[in-house]
Amino acid sequence: LLMEGVPIFVMVNGFLMFHKRELRLEMHLKKIVHFLLLLIVWSFFFFFGGMVIRQEETISLEIILTYFFNTSVWAKYTGVLWFLQSLIGLYLVMPVLKVLYDGNYKYFKYLFYVVAFFTVGIDAIEMLIDLLALVAYSEVALLIPGYLERFSIFSDGYFVLYAMLGGMLLKHKESIEKKRVLFIGLGVGAWIMAILCGVPLGPNPSFNYGSIFMLFLLVGWYAATLSYQNQGKWYHKVISSIGENTLGIYFLHIFVIAIVRMILPYESFGVRVVQWGIAFVASWIGSLIMKKIPVVK
Repeated sequence: LLMEGVPIFVMVNGFLMFHKRELRLEMHLKKIVHFLLLLIVWSFFFFFGGMVIRQEETISLEIILTYFFNTSVWAKYTGVLWFLQSLIGLYLVMPVLKVLYDGNYKYFKYLFYVVAFFTVGIDAIEMLIDLLALVAYSEVALLIPGYLERFSIFSDGYFVLYAMLGGMLLKHKESIEKKRVLFIGLGVGAWIMAILCGVPLGPNPSFNYGSIFMLFLLVGWYAATLSYQNQGKWYHKVISSIGENTLGIYFLHIFVIAIVRMILPYESFGVRVVQWGIAFVASWIGSLIMKKIPVVK
């Protein structure tokens, strides 16, 4: 129910990409190649590092290739890389989205609604079916989401959707500013509704990531931060530094968490909070150090 982190990152990424006056295709392709190299290097780094930390398994070519190609979110060592793969997928279509955004916004909005239907729209239908199943179970109803998904060409349309949402927020910034309180209220209401609908369906860590409520939640977050201004104070510098090091924190946090859990193996809520705090700060510091190393940077 608190899965806003990735959608917020992608939305902000889209906001900044669409804010650019020009997207130079050559430079953009170089960035994609850079991310692909990062994906390959960190796949092996996560695999070998994970095996050393956990002291598990014998190494063979089959095991290495299995973990290299298995980047599903629950994969043992490399699952964390699903995010980078989805980001690369988004960047592959971003030049086309940018052309639509700058040249024909009407078609950009049309594509946004299509993507929205095949992502949060189908998820909303599935949620309604699951909620209705608590009252009246139907085998036929369970077939509807799969039927609709077969019309879709999107493998991870959520990244495209949230990035396009960032562009739409940029386009309608003034309108959102005029009704800022209303949009913040919609965001809060969406979060409450996500809890009310998510709890009866049982534990699902990724429920809100693709729910219909996430769109309203993201708009609410955007409206809430519109008045933020960097005035150069120490906490503004901390926020800026964290923002500049998100990729490094992303790469390092999985190792740091594994080490912290070896030292603090307990699973109570208080210990989990301490684990999170240590992992976050250590990953942030590690990212700052990596930026000082020429090749790694």
